[in-house]
Amino acid sequence: MVSSDLVIGVDVGTTKVCTVVAEAFLSRDTVDILGVGVAPNTGMRRGQVVNHDAVVRAVRDSVRSAEAAADVDARTGVLSLGGEHLASQTEIGMQDLGSVRLVTEEHVETVRGQGREIQLPPGREVVHVDAADYTLDDRQGIPSPAGLTGRHLEARLNIVTGSTAARTALHECLTAAGLGVHNCVLQSIALGLACLTEEERQLGVVLFSLGGGTTDVAYFRHGALAFQAVVPAGGLSVTRDLAECVGMSEEEAERLKLSHGSVQAPRDSDEEIEYRASVSGELMAAPVAFFREVIAARVEETLELARDRLMVRGCLAAAPCGLVLAGGGSLMPGVADLAKRVFGGMPVRRSEPRRVGSGGEMLRDVGSLTALGLVLLASEWMRAEAAQEVTLGWFQRLVAMLKSILGIGASRDRRTQRRG
Repeated sequence: MVSSDLVIGVDVGTTKVCTVVAEAFLSRDTVDILGVGVAPNTGMRRGQVVNHDAVVRAVRDSVRSAEAAADVDARTGVLSLGGEHLASQTEIGMQDLGSVRLVTEEHVETVRGQGREIQLPPGREVVHVDAADYTLDDRQGIPSPAGLTGRHLEARLNIVTGSTAARTALHECLTAAGLGVHNCVLQSIALGLACLTEEERQLGVVLFSLGGGTTDVAYFRHGALAFQAVVPAGGLSVTRDLAECVGMSEEEAERLKLSHGSVQAPRDSDEEIEYRASVSGELMAAPVAFFREVIAARVEETLELARDRLMVRGCLAAAPCGLVLAGGGSLMPGVADLAKRVFGGMPVRRSEPRRVGSGGEMLRDVGSLTALGLVLLASEWMRAEAAQEVTLGWFQRLVAMLKSILGIGASRDRRTQRRG
């Protein structure tokens, strides 16, 4: 049995594709980063493929860059799935246990599995199912019922559904780029694994990822994804606002957003920023204060939309660990303070990579955290498969020993020898 293996994660975002190549180990839950590749992507709109060839080029460039850094050839990878087509709904799964009996993991999985059997409109599919909490008889809010006794088990299931066509289009892009898809994982699950602590995931935390085309909002509690939402606004929305309000091209607006973007009022109210007018091409100037007001208005609106969706589900009342900011937009000066104000003074922190051994310096781009989460998930699957092999190995050896003791199979062996 090998003690380590290569794992690859590919996060296809609206504005860029990030690939992480890592080495996973059976003996520890951290991964060593071997290579990271980031390539611009112009073929997506709000998480869905709108230009197949452009996405294929971006995936190929990103994977090749990561391969070159790691000095490996990637064949299959774990793919992230996000975008505006995703939706979250709550259903109740239940099972009567008959008489009072011990709840097993099989009972829990049966109840959870009901989330994948719900009726959906044509073109929709279940992407992810998590149990926010369980009820056993009259005991509510149980995070893990296995090992308890009762008659009737229920689970409040958070079911995330998505467009089958959107997922298929992404698969086809990776295949065309020369990379097989081992599995497809919800972006929020991968990002949460990469930057949230186990304590945060258990007690209650909100993960807010301000991406290029959309903003993902996820609420974790009892170690599960209890709610997921997508706000159809992101960094590109800020860029377009600047272009329209100031009168410049989107390319010029993006450049100035990256170099001067902030939601804080400038210290010097008379400070100006120069830009090229979109129509005449003349060099113009606009007050920095106005420039930042435009940015702040869009970011604040996005935060408010996220807050309102969380409040409707009652998430904010049970999120003692506060808000964790991720995505490129979270790096903009003043965003953390603005988020704290919008969310009523909740604790706010920026995301940081977790469970990384060597090579962590390659994860400088915050956009690489989702891809990091993908390789962490792949490493967990590898350890689970290895543990299962060990268990089966012990079982097979036990069966062989019992057969030897009971003489089962001995006569067959003697017949084989005689035939020889």
